[in-house]
Amino acid sequence: MGSVIDEIGIVRDTVEGMVVVGIEQNSRCQACGMCSNIDGRERRLTAYTDETFQVGERIQVCIEGKNLLLAAFIIYMVPLLDMFIGYFAGYYLTRKFWNPDMSSMIAGLSGGIFFVLSFLFSRQLNKKWERNNKTMITLKRIE
Repeated sequence: MGSVIDEIGIVRDTVEGMVVVGIEQNSRCQACGMCSNIDGRERRLTAYTDETFQVGERIQVCIEGKNLLLAAFIIYMVPLLDMFIGYFAGYYLTRKFWNPDMSSMIAGLSGGIFFVLSFLFSRQLNKKWERNNKTMITLKRIE
């Protein structure tokens, strides 16, 4: 699978192995979610790289499809699945070992706790994965 997103951007900042790239917003920017919105026209993308780029340099940004799907799954689907697991575990355990009348309230609470913890964990996992596996976002010089 080739790159899903292939854009031209301008290096806005560089900090210890990271590059902040400004990309002009287009119609595909709505669905991706990799960038942050700056002023409605330009979006900013932070990428880890071993190469050295200068502020103001024009570069090509490529985001691979399989990695984008994996990151989206980790960020969005894992917390949702964990929320259901927490809900049903709380419901079952409360009915079996404690007070069946409180099972719905405890199930909702445990589902919410599982969701928040899983969301925080998956975000940290995704950030670590991006740092260790620099193949998600590829930055190339335009010559």
